[in-house]
Amino acid sequence: MLDIFVADEQTLVRDGIAELIGKVPQFNVIARFSDGHGLLSALADLVPNVVVASLNLPSLNGVDLAKRILRSHPLVRVFLILRPQDEVHAAVLEDAGICGAVELGSNVSELERIIKTGSRSRPALCTNLEDRLRRAGEHLTLTDIHLTPREREILQLIAEGNTNREIARILRIGPATVKTHRDHLKEKLGVRETAGLTRHALKLRLIRSE
Repeated sequence: MLDIFVADEQTLVRDGIAELIGKVPQFNVIARFSDGHGLLSALADLVPNVVVASLNLPSLNGVDLAKRILRSHPLVRVFLILRPQDEVHAAVLEDAGICGAVELGSNVSELERIIKTGSRSRPALCTNLEDRLRRAGEHLTLTDIHLTPREREILQLIAEGNTNREIARILRIGPATVKTHRDHLKEKLGVRETAGLTRHALKLRLIRSE
């Protein structure tokens, strides 16, 4: 089950998006917000798996909201809702760590696809946005690597400097299991040393550079 925050300034849009998402099995909308600052404040008590926010939120736009969320909660996946007239650039989405984007008016199946695909570490756009980027000669390539939630968790802990034994204690699993995950991550990501794993953690926004 994915717990989801929804944010949009307009009540009808916000509630409409939440109702559509709520119809999808394994999606659970746990809070709705009219602005980005309210959403950030709520993170002190409740952290979702996914945030779906409009680009043009008042006071704090969706791109800057994503950056703020990911600084303190790097495992949250952030998706943007754009109006047809909104400009979109791949570099801006990548820099903010956006996992996907959909145009307002897309059907629920496309929204479901984008959230599920983006939550598996592969960025996703609705068909209209893909076409717009293609015409502009741009592509969204946050990562082509597919990591499981457990792999992402262990990668973050490794990048934060934890040893196998420390990770085992935190996750309540055996050190040998952690070593197996570490070896699989090195193979999957094509690196040999911990420094290479750390670079990928930075790329995936699991940790932030100082």
